[in-house]
Amino acid sequence: MLTYLVKNYPYFDTAKNEYSRDLLPYHTTIPHVQQGEYIGLEMRDGSVPRLVNVRPLVLGEDMAKIKIIDDVFFYPIVELQKNRPVYLGVVSLVDIYRVTQTYLKELDAVIENSYDGIYISTPEGVNLRANKAIERLTGIKKEFFVGKSLENLLSMGVFNDIVTLKVAETKKTYSTIQRVNTGRETLVTGSPVFNESGELFRVITNVRDVSELYQLKYEMESAEKEKTRLLNELKQANASIAKDNLIVQDATMIRIIKIISEISHLDVSVLITGESGVGKEVIADQIYKMSGRSKTGSFLKINCAAIPKELIESELFGYEEGAFTGAKRGGKIGLFEASNKGTLFLDEIGDLPLDMQAKLLRVLQDQEFHRIGGTKSIKTDSRIIAATNHNLKQLVEEGKFRKDLFFRLNVIPLEIPPLRERKKDIDVLAFYFLDKFNKKYDKNVSLPFDVLTLLKNFTWPGNVRELSNVIERYVVLGGGKEIVLDYVSSADYTKINIDNISDLRKEVDYFEQKIILDALHRERSSYKAAAKLGVSQSYIARRLKKYGMEQ
Repeated sequence: MLTYLVKNYPYFDTAKNEYSRDLLPYHTTIPHVQQGEYIGLEMRDGSVPRLVNVRPLVLGEDMAKIKIIDDVFFYPIVELQKNRPVYLGVVSLVDIYRVTQTYLKELDAVIENSYDGIYISTPEGVNLRANKAIERLTGIKKEFFVGKSLENLLSMGVFNDIVTLKVAETKKTYSTIQRVNTGRETLVTGSPVFNESGELFRVITNVRDVSELYQLKYEMESAEKEKTRLLNELKQANASIAKDNLIVQDATMIRIIKIISEISHLDVSVLITGESGVGKEVIADQIYKMSGRSKTGSFLKINCAAIPKELIESELFGYEEGAFTGAKRGGKIGLFEASNKGTLFLDEIGDLPLDMQAKLLRVLQDQEFHRIGGTKSIKTDSRIIAATNHNLKQLVEEGKFRKDLFFRLNVIPLEIPPLRERKKDIDVLAFYFLDKFNKKYDKNVSLPFDVLTLLKNFTWPGNVRELSNVIERYVVLGGGKEIVLDYVSSADYTKINIDNISDLRKEVDYFEQKIILDALHRERSSYKAAAKLGVSQSYIARRLKKYGMEQ
């Protein structure tokens, strides 16, 4: 600015005895310079020059103290060098004002257009100005801030901390996080401004809205927590899935696996209930594999319903030589003896004869038994896991199962839901069996979405075992929707096992699905199927949508 102003005005150089440039009518005052020092001004009154003394304008002087009268007043620009005034040129006060205003407008534009709120205050905490962004952040007009004490704003709840006073106290930049009256989270930073004497002159405070950053941080933290939760669930589910054929995705089954992981290393009796084919034996095997007994003993199993009651005692307890006609020479050890330090799985425990229930209870209580025909007590350390598809409580009430044995077995009950109640498992199980049988039969059969939909909408009365058989048939025959559709449509839904019904509405929906699928398969048209069943086509369409069978 100085260079621009100085070069536009002439001065009289006494060393050269000439003016620096031609004089114009408005040049009413011309400075005289001698050996680079200011000496005074030559005033031109018409054509008569005269010299008067005027005060020089020293660089850095407060312009507010200079009174601007009109554009005929000029001041010499003087710079103090070694305490001596050295002349630099002459400027018009009006031009100084105009240029200063230009710079001030640019500064105002920067302040007013800042996205951050800015307010300027005295060290005592009185606001001198604020920008428009303050209105957006606080909801209060910026004019309200001017002249107000920050303590007043604090008492009104606009701010909850006074940064300016902290800056005035420490003479250093100070930052803090504040929640302003609008609920926004803000980063407030106060910066000190010092004068030439090193005294605190002003405090400039910047208010930045960090609500979006905090929201983003919260969302990221929430996402990270959800990721951790899902990873933990995945780890729990995969802890034993890969190598032990426990393929689950349903939340209920994941909870069962969690229970298994917690009790597998404890020598407590476990009673597994559920329909045939749900995987009770797989669960029992998993408990054994996750326990320490997998390193010290065997996992033996017996189906109590498959062995004649005359033979089941010898299977469990063994016999001595000559105990009965046909007994082997040297006798035979029973399952309790063979499973010592291991695990004995008693499947279909509900079909165990009452007299054998009493003997089993004695073994569980005393941890010892006698072989048939023997007199010697044999100690056993065998963990018992029992399973049944019967309602043992009902059998107890009917007198078909001992109450004391039920309580002895039912320390840790695990009820495995049927496959129709855990639809999410159908996907993963279907693909597991597909991969298993593709490898077994050296096939490369795929499972399209429409076939998977059929599988998911079938209720699988035979549960996982039935699904495995269907997928095996599907792979062996080379795949194709017709294979699954024929199976689903031909399933005998006229035979109902009342014992397996726990929800009538679900059973009704299940049979309606089967009837509609059968009709569609035979008629090959929703209109013909509707006519066959005596309903409208729109009814068929609504049911297909309800059961997710649009495909």
